[in-house]
Amino acid sequence: MELIITISYIELIKEVSMVKRKKYLGLFLIIVSILLFVFWEARGRTLITTEEMLILNENIEEQQVINENMFDVRNVVWASNEALKPDDISEILGKVATQFVHKEAPLFLEYFEKTALIPNENRSEYIMAIPNDWLLSYPQSLRRGDTAYLYCNGKLIIKSVVAHTKDCSNKEVVSEDANRLEGSSNISLVEVILNKSQAAKLAKIANEGNRFVIMYN
Repeated sequence: MELIITISYIELIKEVSMVKRKKYLGLFLIIVSILLFVFWEARGRTLITTEEMLILNENIEEQQVINENMFDVRNVVWASNEALKPDDISEILGKVATQFVHKEAPLFLEYFEKTALIPNENRSEYIMAIPNDWLLSYPQSLRRGDTAYLYCNGKLIIKSVVAHTKDCSNKEVVSEDANRLEGSSNISLVEVILNKSQAAKLAKIANEGNRFVIMYN
């Protein structure tokens, strides 16, 4: 009889212990669920459903030089794969804007270009439109930012950066495909960045009745 009572007591203790374990386990799961919910609302949703994108903290104008103080990072729900991310900032520092860019707008590499397209006043540089009657030929695939080589009678005269390639309505001619097989229009005017001595050299040769061939890379 005593043995039966002892066994029953032990089983009762086990049952109570199991109930307590289930109770604690349930309480633990509730606490974990609450913590996960709090984390999801505080950080998880942002980490999983958004990504960091690079944006401007101010409006910038065309030809404005880019510096690191102009940027912020923002989490966005969706952005183009081509939009710039924080790690891309080194790609555009020191470049200039090719157009007006609104602050907080997604940024793309084509919004920025090398500062070589800005005449250097310290070197007496300026943008010069090459008169068409000075030119024998130039490729229709020539574009802004290319390095142009001006030849005369097979001899290289100067090389310069192309500032603009414009059509007859004074609009910039741009490529409509990656291989430059299609342009937005036909080039009617080529503008390059020259210093005073280079411009004088071209004028002297042209005034002697010579014409130039433009090539680029």
